[in-house]
Amino acid sequence: MSERGAVAFHLSSLLKNVVAGARLAFFLPVRAHHFRASAMDFTLLAIFSFALWVLTAAATLGFEGEFEPASIPVYMAGLVLVLGAAMLIARVRKTYRLRLIDSASENRTPRS
Repeated sequence: MSERGAVAFHLSSLLKNVVAGARLAFFLPVRAHHFRASAMDFTLLAIFSFALWVLTAAATLGFEGEFEPASIPVYMAGLVLVLGAAMLIARVRKTYRLRLIDSASENRTPRS
């Protein structure tokens, strides 16, 4: 943790993951060390993503209407699919840990 506290540490980790994800979305170079990977980081990223998903849906509807609580399990099903895909990739690669992004860093040529 940092000397600023646990909340500041986790918020900085969330910011680091969001920035790295944006770089990945715009096809900019990204390495595994640009991301933070832990259960807490994944949870915070999922909560941030859900809030952004709800906000964009509300903005699309002009902030009219009601929140549908049934949307929460629909969103959670997507998270299960992501984790399932990560576990399948880990099993195929025989790494026995979840690895979503570090395949690019493994495929680079060694430096002399």
